[in-house]
Amino acid sequence: MGKYILKIKLLSDTIFSGGESIVSISDIDELYDEYKIPYYKGKSIKGNIRESADLIIENQMEFNKEKAESNKEIARTLFGKKFDYSDKNKESYRDDQTQGILKFENASLEEDLRENLKYLVDKNIITKEEVINSLTDIRYATKIDRHTGTAQKGSLRSMRVLNKDIIFTSNIYSERELTEEELALLLCAVKTTRHLGTLRSRGKGNVECTLMTQNGDLSEKDIEKLVQKAVG
Repeated sequence: MGKYILKIKLLSDTIFSGGESIVSISDIDELYDEYKIPYYKGKSIKGNIRESADLIIENQMEFNKEKAESNKEIARTLFGKKFDYSDKNKESYRDDQTQGILKFENASLEEDLRENLKYLVDKNIITKEEVINSLTDIRYATKIDRHTGTAQKGSLRSMRVLNKDIIFTSNIYSERELTEEELALLLCAVKTTRHLGTLRSRGKGNVECTLMTQNGDLSEKDIEKLVQKAVG
């Protein structure tokens, strides 16, 4: 089994929401565990990175169709595929963990920090509310009436956002060691994934993603070599 580590650095306010809301606190809330430590679902990350891989392949079709077709097969191996039987020529994908050889764990705070926070909560040194409040803030938004230029009545909404510069990590497991070509496409897809979470089209969720091996960061030379292999 192969193991890789995905590091996600938040470059802006970010919302990893599960659609829940807390009455009187926010209309959109973050996903968090029993200690109120925020996390992001692994299947969502897998779907986001798959979208990036598809975009790479789509652009590659314009200048190197043969390599693009090869990468399409690699993407199917890594992330899986599902055919839409209503149209045998159409192929669609699900962001789940049942397809492909890659499995993504939920992303959360780096392990040392996460364990320290759990210890402090268990010892009643800090509260769970202090944990989530130290990592997030509440933002407000409203709709503007295009005719009057003023806020629409009853449109004020609140959202809990993760503060920028927080780092999340997720373990990626493979059923086997990846080939160089598979690792190359995964690396490129990770590096081109620059938005995660909710309200990405409104300036939220700008991120920097980095792929690491169990031995640490890939060298610049290794990255350049893998990128060239993916591009062809």
